[in-house]
Amino acid sequence: NLATWNPSMLNPEMHTQLAFSFADYFADVKYGYAGFAYHIDKVGTFALTTTRIDYGKFRETDNTGAVIGEFSAGEYGINIGYSRMLDSNFSIGATGKFIQSNLYLWKASGLGLDVAARYKLPRQNFTASILFRNMGVMLNSYTDGVKEKLPFEVEAGIAFKPKHMPFRFSFAFTNLQKWDLT
Repeated sequence: NLATWNPSMLNPEMHTQLAFSFADYFADVKYGYAGFAYHIDKVGTFALTTTRIDYGKFRETDNTGAVIGEFSAGEYGINIGYSRMLDSNFSIGATGKFIQSNLYLWKASGLGLDVAARYKLPRQNFTASILFRNMGVMLNSYTDGVKEKLPFEVEAGIAFKPKHMPFRFSFAFTNLQKWDLT
């Protein structure tokens, strides 16, 4: 599911790969993912993915606790990603996202864009990446008249494997857009 988390990691070896994932969590929460990648020579690698979180069914009650019905809640996203190798070590990628949230009577939707770059030195077993996540706008907010923002985030990561060692060091940096975390 690299197209979802870091579009610059899409590559020609993923051509015609199909991926599925499903997790049935406690309390009726279910998570699902499906993705497909397709590479076009001299153009780049494309991906189509979808994610779904189903929070299950809930009893609807009135102020006295009497059951008056039930409702369900969930969220999903449909993503289209693209990546291109600029040279043998450097790639860029972007993912356009439509996101939808349905929580009882409250619904929200938005359009997002993730942009990423990756630098890789295969001989040295070194990779570095930077990602700008959730640039975009809300189409509909949970509450009328309240304009919510997508949770924009800047992330970076570095990974390397020392020679002749059976392990890899990885460092992930999140919330780089917010320097003061106090």
